[in-house]
Amino acid sequence: MAWLAEQRARGTKCLELKMIGTQVYVYNSTSVWDKVKKRPKKVSTYVGKLDETEGLLPGEKRKVVEKVRNVFEYGEPAIIGTAMDDILPLLQENFPDHWRELYALAAVRSSGAVPLKRASAVWERWYDAHDINPDLDPKNLGRMLREVGVDREGQTAIFKQLAVEGEVLVYDLSSFYSQSDEISMAEKGHNKDHCQLPQINLALLCDSTTGRPTMIRALPGSVKDVRTIFNSIMEMDLKNKTLIMDRGFFSAEVLKFLEAHELRFLMPVWRSSNLYKVRIHLTTPFEYQERIIRSGRRKHGNGWLYLYQDLKMEAEEKSTAYRKFLEKRITREELDEAVAVAGNILMVSNIDDTPENVYLLYKQRDAVEKLFDTYKTVLHADRSYLQDDEAVFGHVFVSFLSLYAYTGMEQRIREAGLTARLSPLDVIEIFRKVYLVEQGKETYLTEVPKKVADLDKALKTGLFPKRPG
Repeated sequence: MAWLAEQRARGTKCLELKMIGTQVYVYNSTSVWDKVKKRPKKVSTYVGKLDETEGLLPGEKRKVVEKVRNVFEYGEPAIIGTAMDDILPLLQENFPDHWRELYALAAVRSSGAVPLKRASAVWERWYDAHDINPDLDPKNLGRMLREVGVDREGQTAIFKQLAVEGEVLVYDLSSFYSQSDEISMAEKGHNKDHCQLPQINLALLCDSTTGRPTMIRALPGSVKDVRTIFNSIMEMDLKNKTLIMDRGFFSAEVLKFLEAHELRFLMPVWRSSNLYKVRIHLTTPFEYQERIIRSGRRKHGNGWLYLYQDLKMEAEEKSTAYRKFLEKRITREELDEAVAVAGNILMVSNIDDTPENVYLLYKQRDAVEKLFDTYKTVLHADRSYLQDDEAVFGHVFVSFLSLYAYTGMEQRIREAGLTARLSPLDVIEIFRKVYLVEQGKETYLTEVPKKVADLDKALKTGLFPKRPG
């Protein structure tokens, strides 16, 4: 680019250009010495935007607050950083004006439901390893989240990058409630709680292998499950991926759409579907979590029907149906229909595999419900700030980033074989015992307890280098 060549001819060094959409952003990229890890790290400072006619339009200079503290919490932000550092370049690229605040707010939220008004107080106690100096004033955060919320292009670019590696993705829908009159998306709709309050739907896509989220969308509360899938797939470009969904998405229209977009798919069908009348012999039994499952499959159109009968579930559902009949809550006809399908799960798919493998593939979606619970706990911190649609979009996205960090820590724990003993919050609490002290030009960590050092080794994080001597 001519402007860059001209600057270099003048002797200006360390300039880096990034094209985001149609806009060119200018950064000053240098390396600084990481005093803790004893190695150089790249630091990029936003300079401004390039305009075809006016040249460089300098960005707003950030006010840097001089530090008066010299003892910082190190362990907590360090372990959270290991789960967020891979998404940091994506934030810098797609939100050049706001990445500092996005990173910092998502990081402090990863350890609990921290509202906007307390985000700055938490961050000031932490060691700022990236030296990003975010502006976490609540008013600035409110403005930032609205601007980020309506930047759908920037969010989608990040979602696409996160979905690249995942071969099997789980798609599901949940909702949270809001009675704010200013939020037009909050509408009455179907939900699992059968609650009649205005709600906002959340569409979540996650990688079934890593358990990490790859996309979140806030949608009007009245939108049915089957309608949410179309725009999500069109925006994400999930060609050649395998998509696992719940029965709420089952319809002939969805099946046709998935096949047209060259997606492999797996979903249960409604028990009221005529597909349950297709005869499938249950010839292949297997065991899943100490439950005996009878299974079989049959070719159907361009795909397959997979039928499963959980013997324990069958007994439970038959007992429930007979109890309802005796209490005159259902008719004889409804009783016969319930008994006929008791314990049965029928799935439709274009995947050609053994019934057991397909069943195990479907069970990977169980983790999504847990993700939603964690996600809504983080989102709850912002309930009082959700005053309009723009605010909803921004808060939903930053909560997604917090969930990404949380599941990154979960992944490390799982790979270390410690899931039965530890949660991410447990690890944060253990690592919280380590501080960083700055004395003049010297920087060092406080004593690292043996429990912390052992866990650091087990998780392979390498956050606490041994002091010489």
